[in-house]
Amino acid sequence: MSRVHVFGSPESAFLVNSFIIETRHGLVLVDTQFLRSSALQLRDTIRAHDKPLLAIFITHPHPDHFNGTAEIARDWPGLPIYATQSTIDMIRATQAEKYAEWTPVYGTDYPPRTVAPNTAVVAGQSIFVDGLELRVDDLGEGESADINVIHLPQSEQLIASDLLYHRVHPWLAEGRTQQWLNQLELVRQRYLNATVVFPGHGEVADLNALEQQAEYLTVFRDCVREGFADLERPTPEERGAIARKLLRRYPDYPLQALVEMNIKGVAKELARQALAP
Repeated sequence: MSRVHVFGSPESAFLVNSFIIETRHGLVLVDTQFLRSSALQLRDTIRAHDKPLLAIFITHPHPDHFNGTAEIARDWPGLPIYATQSTIDMIRATQAEKYAEWTPVYGTDYPPRTVAPNTAVVAGQSIFVDGLELRVDDLGEGESADINVIHLPQSEQLIASDLLYHRVHPWLAEGRTQQWLNQLELVRQRYLNATVVFPGHGEVADLNALEQQAEYLTVFRDCVREGFADLERPTPEERGAIARKLLRRYPDYPLQALVEMNIKGVAKELARQALAP
């Protein structure tokens, strides 16, 4: 079985996971963290393995998963950095906007520059690194504008990235929970033999965690649908009541600050669905 080491950031940096996969002669990194401080700690963790970094994979175009690439890649020039073309394009299109949005919050800890992936992969493509097969499964729009999982067929391990937030409040503000639910079922059926599932946020899990994620999304959608008298005209009082209900339902889940933002995104999604023919 491929040995996968998990590096997790603190809640102030969204509890994002990066994955260091050991091969016989080197390492493969999946996702590169959000803040410079986390990326530098990740770099030091990689160095401590005393093996060269052979490749980086970026799973989707959210900055908490790609921001640290410049800090990591600096030590290994010429490194192949893999992502789908959709993810590459979205990183390039949004990096300036994200810098303007987050720098007032994090100051100099927010990376001043981003290195976009330099090697495009297509859905279903297998990349071989030092004998290790990594199969990239592009699921399309869901939690983000493009979400990918990475399957390690030799060990039946699945890097689910942000398809799965394991017992953590997820990011729903982009309003694509129905696509996300569809993807969870597809992945659950496609990878029935997966022995370990590595989430983008939260603790390592098994395949049952995908059902837990689907239940959370369904509960969230139901609470929003039932909590607003008019989805197109939500009131702050209704939003607050829905948030309190969800926080009571999941009292131990971190990233609670996301809940109210998520309510707005899901309300817009449900309103669109109600108007669809």
